[in-house]
Amino acid sequence: MDHTNELICPNCGQVFDIDNGKYASLLAQVRNQTFEHEIEQRMSELKEHMKTEHEQRLEIKVRDTEAAKEKEITELKLRLADADSDIAGLKEKIEIRVRDTEAAKEKEITELKLKLADADTNIAGLKEKLEGRKNEEELLVKLKLREQTDELLREKDGKIAGLEAQLRAAEKQFADYREMSMRLSTKMVGETLEQHCEYEFRKIQQYLSPDRVSFGKDNDSSSGTKGDYIYRELCEDGTELISIMFEMKNEVSTTSNKHKNSDFYAKLDKDRQTKKCGYAVLVSRLEADNELFNQGITDVSFGGYDKMYVVRPQCFLTIISILRGAAFSAAEARSRVRVLEQQQIDVTNFEKKIDKFRTDFSKSCDMAQKRFNTAITDIDKAIAALQDAKEKLLGSLDSLNTAGSKINDQLTIKKLTHGNPTMRRLIEAAMDSSDE
Repeated sequence: MDHTNELICPNCGQVFDIDNGKYASLLAQVRNQTFEHEIEQRMSELKEHMKTEHEQRLEIKVRDTEAAKEKEITELKLRLADADSDIAGLKEKIEIRVRDTEAAKEKEITELKLKLADADTNIAGLKEKLEGRKNEEELLVKLKLREQTDELLREKDGKIAGLEAQLRAAEKQFADYREMSMRLSTKMVGETLEQHCEYEFRKIQQYLSPDRVSFGKDNDSSSGTKGDYIYRELCEDGTELISIMFEMKNEVSTTSNKHKNSDFYAKLDKDRQTKKCGYAVLVSRLEADNELFNQGITDVSFGGYDKMYVVRPQCFLTIISILRGAAFSAAEARSRVRVLEQQQIDVTNFEKKIDKFRTDFSKSCDMAQKRFNTAITDIDKAIAALQDAKEKLLGSLDSLNTAGSKINDQLTIKKLTHGNPTMRRLIEAAMDSSDE
């Protein structure tokens, strides 16, 4: 059995009876309308709230971004002001140094002029004193004075040349600082990194020997890859002093995919070995915020890439100078080692010659000693034979003396005719005939 529900009209106050089915239907309609209206209202409020919150967040983000940007601009202005102040200080120091150098040069020139004037005075006085001397002595004195004058002039020219060289060096240093200031302020606007390096090299090219130094593009891609530039320098004997493979990498600000220096190590090392270069140098503006690379020159050989350096563009000439200096030192050391080795060889050869002389001299001495001993033995034998012959001769002399004595004593007519009257008469008759 359906129950009825009473509804009161809000306008007229009349009471209505409604069964449960109609009441439920009416209630559902009311609820649907109210729920949809509520949902629309809540959605509208939510959209308004989200819109307001989003706008607030955007506004906060914009304010933060503007504040950070203003802070960064302020910091950059401060850094630029510091750089301008440093450059101004350097410029002032260089100008002071140039003025001091010029003043010292002028002072030195004045002193040299005074010395030259004194020398001229002395020369004039000496000439007056030497007028009465002989022509030959006067000529010798003049030649001596001329030599002293020439020596003073050469000394003056040398000092002036040294001062001028110092002045040129100071002017070059000032120009380098000025150029560095321009680079720091303009950051090489409109100039590629390769053009910058070529321009830097042209500044020192006049001081290098064109017959022994080469710097140019690497155009040989037969191995699959190639570097950017190769620097080679030869010794006077034609052997290679130093060779450097260069790779230039510039930062592209519009690229979202930023490269690192290490991305190019393997290729650069391969190009160095393929082209038989002693060193590899990556001239890079990548990783501009990396303090390790911002120090100017970074040795990356510890990472397995032998003899490899990463340099900033302002250190391009510096790394060439450092590596050339090391190469010259190594070449000089090798030369000294070769000299020492040659000296050692000479000493060894000398010792060998001495040993050979000693051996030959010892052999000659031994042979001479043997011959001397043989000669002494032969002399001793000859002396013994002569002594024996002497003794025999002395014996013979004794025998002859004995025989002579016997002849004197026994060889008489009386003794010979004793007991022989016949011979006695004949001898006496012969003696009488000789007397007649």
